[in-house]
Amino acid sequence: MRGLATEEHTEGEDRFVLANPGLGILATQVSGRAHLGQVHALLAYQQRVLEQHPSGMWVFHNWAEAQSYAKGVREERVEWTNAHMDSIFRVHLAFRSRLIAMGVSVAMIGMKRIQVMSSVEELEAELAEAVRVRSP
Repeated sequence: MRGLATEEHTEGEDRFVLANPGLGILATQVSGRAHLGQVHALLAYQQRVLEQHPSGMWVFHNWAEAQSYAKGVREERVEWTNAHMDSIFRVHLAFRSRLIAMGVSVAMIGMKRIQVMSSVEELEAELAEAVRVRSP
């Protein structure tokens, strides 16, 4: 089964890339500030990944270049995640921003499936292994 096409959503210098490199795998990359329109695109993309693999998905967020997020972004993400918690096997996340770190700390209270990666390289290695294992 082919994955979804990669999408890129930009607002000025801020960039949000969405990819589906393997069955049930979502990979994102954010640089700059995450905007609400970009997060709406992410939520729609996640939904399509789940439609292709209804048993669940593995998520890999490379947010190392993310600096902040616009008002409403966290709330939208939390609402979608809470509604689909049973469909998310694990979220792997790399980031550097202290603001993102605070949000992740709060998210980890309710979602034990978050795995914070020590580096982008570690995240990429985990993603490569997930794609290898889940490729037909």
